[in-house]
Amino acid sequence: MAPSTRYGSYRTPSPKPLDGKDATTTRKCRYFDAIDRSPEKKSRREIAADIGITESTGRNWEKQRETLGSLARKSTRKGGQKPGPASKVTKSICKKLVDPKHNPVRFARLEAQIQYHILPVGRRQLTSKLKEHTDGG
Repeated sequence: MAPSTRYGSYRTPSPKPLDGKDATTTRKCRYFDAIDRSPEKKSRREIAADIGITESTGRNWEKQRETLGSLARKSTRKGGQKPGPASKVTKSICKKLVDPKHNPVRFARLEAQIQYHILPVGRRQLTSKLKEHTDGG
């Protein structure tokens, strides 16, 4: 038999303990399936223990399921938040760029305006923020 090419032995992750990590959507799906299969036979605490989560996590997931419906099976982030840092183009910068008094190069290309005003962004982000903060940019 050929020698193993792996540096270390390959182990599949344990299905039981969380060890301080986030619960996965696989556990969430298994929890929902177990709840649907045995609504009165087992308590919520027993089902949560079988899946390997705490009872409070199960309750939180059920609240998500009530509000989100089938989307609760997917991993979620806080609603209304975009990942990544906040944009450096503020509403006041956009107003300045549109105002004829503050922007003598307002009819020039966006790259020229970025150089003139020394803005810390690229053309694409400036375009999207102008559309967002003004009437179509």
